[in-house]
Amino acid sequence: MYSYQIVQPVIRTISLFVLMVSTRAVFAQTDTVNSRFILLKQKALGYKATVIDAKELQQYGYQIQNKGFFLEEDQHDYINSLKMIDSAMEIWTALKDTIRGANLLKYRGYLLGRLGRFAEAKADIDSAIYLFRKKEYEMGVMVSEFDLSKMYESQFKLDSALKYATLTFSYWKVKRDTSRIIVSVNQLINLYLKMKQFEAALDIQRESTQLLEKRDLHPLQLMDFYFLSIQLFKKANYLKKVRHYQQIFDEQEKHLKAENKMPELGYSVYK
Repeated sequence: MYSYQIVQPVIRTISLFVLMVSTRAVFAQTDTVNSRFILLKQKALGYKATVIDAKELQQYGYQIQNKGFFLEEDQHDYINSLKMIDSAMEIWTALKDTIRGANLLKYRGYLLGRLGRFAEAKADIDSAIYLFRKKEYEMGVMVSEFDLSKMYESQFKLDSALKYATLTFSYWKVKRDTSRIIVSVNQLINLYLKMKQFEAALDIQRESTQLLEKRDLHPLQLMDFYFLSIQLFKKANYLKKVRHYQQIFDEQEKHLKAENKMPELGYSVYK
């Protein structure tokens, strides 16, 4: 396992309780919705929100951030996804919810990395890690380090990307969290392919095939694994394996389309 040091970042306006971003565009449905949203936010910021108010504001937060996730995952629209995430962060800020705020902060860093704004991305993810550590929320640190891996990949710093992907893989293996393991595995195979370390990629692919029997895997995680396996075995010239995984991929895709699930899956970041 790699050793590394997390340095407390300069938390740029991050007193997760100070971050304020405009959200008028978020609820454009009706003036009534806008007014209600603004009222709830102001009550929360002024410590005057009731339990019912807070729950209602939380629902706004979930709706907005889910829209942000959809824009990134389904359409790869990083700019508008970032706008939604900023708006949702404002809600968690108003509610003084450090964990949910930190979770979006590290996701914001991922989006900034995709947009090539690497210094801002690193600052946001480091800040999220700091907040997660402050709350002693180790899982939050790990998902943040995965986003660091993706950020460094976007920056073509593949050694650093591999370092953090390996850290997350090791952690989730100990936790036996299959759905998290496969995400880290996909990233590792992806990075090894880019680094032309095909033997290492083959090792991790073989080690992970038993995970495919688990029932708690998201279809997109499996599709990514099949797709990356196809690319790997092409490079290794294992044509029988290529045909095997291509058949599985095609059957899974056909099945998902028949169930009308493909639109929600969008397309893989690895393609």
